Amino acid sequence: KMLGKNQSELLQEIDAEFLSSHYLPKIEAPALILHADNDRLVPSYLGEWLYKAAQDGGKKNVKFILFPADLRLGHKYIYSAPGLSHFIKDLEDTAADFRNRFQIK
Repeated sequence: KMLGKNQSELLQEIDAEFLSSHYLPKIEAPALILHADNDRLVPSYLGEWLYKAAQDGGKKNVKFILFPADLRLGHKYIYSAPGLSHFIKDLEDTAADFRNRFQIK
């Protein structure tokens, strides 16, 4: 607690909430959620919760990748995750299919 309030209350007061779970299901384009199991800044259960919220909101084209803690990626080294280029390429292909279906250039 800070100033007698929890973090959520403080973020709400200054209009700085992270409302990804509200907006992600509304985005028609494909989405990829990447998370490291040993992220101490943003716990992995929040990534899992965002993925579930997206699915519960009707989003079908979302993927969640949880990298194991033994990779030691934490919050800031996820860019070096093994296989990341494969996941990005898969997202690019899915996005290209999405653009073609809706004739987006």
